[in-house]
Amino acid sequence: MATASACANQDFNITNGDLFQWSNRWPKFADYFGMALRPFETVNLADYMTDKEAVWQRLIEGHTLIPQSLEQVAMWSYWRHLWKPDWDIVSSRTKARQFGFHDIVDSEAMFFRMFDHFHVAKVFL
Repeated sequence: MATASACANQDFNITNGDLFQWSNRWPKFADYFGMALRPFETVNLADYMTDKEAVWQRLIEGHTLIPQSLEQVAMWSYWRHLWKPDWDIVSSRTKARQFGFHDIVDSEAMFFRMFDHFHVAKVFL
């Protein structure tokens, strides 16, 4: 889209293109990692993460990560909206398809490819 002149001054919803709900993915992710699925807990990450800076700094030091504050890592208040919205989030890709962008990514397959990649790279053991 960045190089297609027909897309100049246009805005598009950019998603993988499939319908996706986190609640359908958690059991499969737990199975992938050999973890028992527990009942979902609803927490406000913006509140939960307020006292985790020291833990984050120990992780940075222990794993030679790029030094940055926990506040720089994520906009914690956004995750409530993303993972536990009060409504269905459906983003239309109609406009993108009308402009010729038809590719989609299977989100579930994408996550498992990423997990496999990180496992091989020993990002998580």
